[in-house]
Amino acid sequence: DSTLPSIKTPYPMLVLVGPQGSGKKELSSKLVEDFGDYFGYGISHTTRRPRLEEVADKDYHFVSLENFEEDIKKGAFIQTCCYSGNWYGLQMESVESVAREGLACVVNMELEGVLSLKKTYFE
Repeated sequence: DSTLPSIKTPYPMLVLVGPQGSGKKELSSKLVEDFGDYFGYGISHTTRRPRLEEVADKDYHFVSLENFEEDIKKGAFIQTCCYSGNWYGLQMESVESVAREGLACVVNMELEGVLSLKKTYFE
């Protein structure tokens, strides 16, 4: 069940790009906090372990490599990349869940993730 009116109508997305530690996560959190009527956070999946301050299913969906690979085979991801030996990916469902709320989806990723995302129908 898609919220997209047609394949030619792009989802409203804000992709924050930068190297690890550049403040992307903090900026995306601030945007959602201060402009919650416009933006929602698109939660990515990762195979890495949670950091001390991270909350599962809020910061990331933390999954096993096996589950991540299964979701790749199912075609669930619109973007994947491997960074420092850990997999990261954005599922269409994450974008859809934000769109169902009538919000633009804010995601943050490194350059590798953006290049992967550009290979989909997202512009």
